[in-house]
Amino acid sequence: WAFSHPKWRKEDDFSGSIPGEVYANAIYYFSPKTGVAVDPMAGSGMLKRVYDDRVLWQKDSEFDLRVHFFDLKPTRSFIKKHDARKPLPIKADWIFIDPPYFGQSSHLYDGELATTKNYKEYSKELELILDAMYRSLNPKGRLCVFLPRWSGLHQQDPNYNTPNDVNKVALKIGYK
Repeated sequence: WAFSHPKWRKEDDFSGSIPGEVYANAIYYFSPKTGVAVDPMAGSGMLKRVYDDRVLWQKDSEFDLRVHFFDLKPTRSFIKKHDARKPLPIKADWIFIDPPYFGQSSHLYDGELATTKNYKEYSKELELILDAMYRSLNPKGRLCVFLPRWSGLHQQDPNYNTPNDVNKVALKIGYK
């Protein structure tokens, strides 16, 4: 990673947050320098904190994005209510999603994706989101999905290659 500093601490009043450095790297390497960027699963709004601090990490690039934030259950005043399973109210050049992880998020969130009981159900919900985001992108727009592989707590538990499964679904929907 190009950026490991500054460190953005997890919000005390929000249970789940990926490290801000993930956002800094995703923006730097995968977003356009200008245009519309959207976080449709904004959670605590970490992307806003990182983007607002871009002077600390953008190096030789100067980003001038119009960033919009949505969530099923907004936690901050700058986040608008929206269900990511439906197309966004705006068209975007770059969308970053960090969806609740299968089997790891039901204690943190109560939305349908977080509380699915099996991987097939989870995959169906995720497919609805990928399709809605596809219909929300401008031509040549990009979707960035942050998801780990999943393995259960016990040796006999199944393992799921979630990134690969997302890629297959995305190609089927029409992503390039």
